[in-house]
Amino acid sequence: MALTLSKKAAQEENVAVEAKIEEAVAEATAPAGAEEVANETVGTLSDKIAFVAPLGNPLKDDVTIIKDKDGQEIKKVTPFIVGYRMKALEEMDVPDCGTTDNFKKDYMDYADINGTKHVAAGETFDVTPFEMAVMAADPRINRTFSGGERVGICCWSKKEFTGSKSGDVTVKNVPRAVLRLTEGSIKDFNYIEVCSKTVEMDESGKQRKVGHINPGFEKWAPLCKTSARTGGRTAGARSNKPIYDPNAANFMSLLRTKGFNK
Repeated sequence: MALTLSKKAAQEENVAVEAKIEEAVAEATAPAGAEEVANETVGTLSDKIAFVAPLGNPLKDDVTIIKDKDGQEIKKVTPFIVGYRMKALEEMDVPDCGTTDNFKKDYMDYADINGTKHVAAGETFDVTPFEMAVMAADPRINRTFSGGERVGICCWSKKEFTGSKSGDVTVKNVPRAVLRLTEGSIKDFNYIEVCSKTVEMDESGKQRKVGHINPGFEKWAPLCKTSARTGGRTAGARSNKPIYDPNAANFMSLLRTKGFNK
């Protein structure tokens, strides 16, 4: 496999990845091993957190195929989403898990699975996809962030989950998580860029993008490091009580196996 991809090939690869995620999100069958929780606490914090905007990495293009008013397919290019700005509507602790150098290759990377920070009511805070997923797996949030004008729902790539008859959940990697909106596309929002970019010449005379992390986004600094080569609530509840979403429960089960103790 070649070490580098042409720009066209990279764009096609991004489109293929998006298609696979959409296909995985559309699957209705819950993975084996999801615990069921039905009580008054499920979903009680969903409306206490609002989605504000996506965080984008301008060093990597995200290509989406859309149709114009004439029905012709065109490519929409946006920065690749590497996190989300949220707003706490009440005082709370939120995940602050950090990143390692591996974050450049895997946006579900983290440094401290139990890391948290305190935010005040009305305060905005920025999270990586992993931190967003940790919040979403909390039964009190239950995948859904409904405190803003647009409702956001965390979606995991279920194909990466493997259940067993014993109820254990195993994965080869931490399942990719993305935030989807119940109405409209998150890609229509104004992005907050975590870094700026310049185009420079390398030693061989080829142009390359160089990133410079923006103030306040030090957690996303690995993205700028250079190398040598470079839905809503589940249906079918057994009672009128809210049911802990099985996908959120599955992700929480995975977190527990990795030492998460919140």
